[in-house]
Amino acid sequence: MGANLFECSVDRVDMKNTLTAEEVREWVVRSQSGTQCPESRSLLVFGYGSLVWLPKFAYHHREVGCIHGFVRRFWQGNVSHRGVPGSPGRVVTLVADREGVTWGVAYHLKGKQQIESALQHLVTREMIKGGYDVATTMFHGQLSYNVLTFVATPDNAHYLGPAPVDTVANTIVNSRGQSGHNLEYIFNLVDALRVEAPQGVDNHLHSLEEACHRRLSHILINRHRAFCCDGTDTSECMAECHKCLTTRHSDDDAYIIDCFTRRMDKIKAVIAPIVQQPEKVKN
Repeated sequence: MGANLFECSVDRVDMKNTLTAEEVREWVVRSQSGTQCPESRSLLVFGYGSLVWLPKFAYHHREVGCIHGFVRRFWQGNVSHRGVPGSPGRVVTLVADREGVTWGVAYHLKGKQQIESALQHLVTREMIKGGYDVATTMFHGQLSYNVLTFVATPDNAHYLGPAPVDTVANTIVNSRGQSGHNLEYIFNLVDALRVEAPQGVDNHLHSLEEACHRRLSHILINRHRAFCCDGTDTSECMAECHKCLTTRHSDDDAYIIDCFTRRMDKIKAVIAPIVQQPEKVKN
């Protein structure tokens, strides 16, 4: 996975030997009896969520590009990695949209060892725990070619569907699972896409990021009033005071406290309009 492989030309893609969605589903069944993938096969997987920044499998090379006809939405619930049973977090899925464009990363895997290791990981992560199914779509990078991707449809048990952006943000700010905070998921995704695909515009993702910053600003303001200025106006002293960033409470979430430092510029940008309007928000 060296850096030189990042720019590897896709003209070597052999679609005849690339696993299809149906073959992956069949492999899931056959693998229970020890059936292995032929050495000559290849696998192309498109990631548009956590796979963009955290694939957790070896690959031959990767390529940034987009798919058409879909938009990215935080409509899938998650009760393992970014939430818990009874209090699901929210992660992304693809929703059909004729005018939609979704940017992400296509991973090229070759050979039995890479493919079987990746499939075992992906099937567990996306299908068994996540509620996703595997589908085929057209990827547009240096060239256009079919890739597999994982999509959560409304008929799966974890599907949450659409909700107002502030409602989704509130869920994300208050959710955590075995892989970490739900905020980590969205912030790592949006930060990675700004670097990997700055040409891509994702209004849903950016609106949700801003809404999460607003929720964090409410928490920060409440912490400041509680720990620093005894309920007085915060507008004058907040810029110079760090007690609200360093004081720890038993209910604090370490990742949220970390966000106050790492994303302070973005949080401050939304503080001014609300600093005079205190709101009680769960810490």
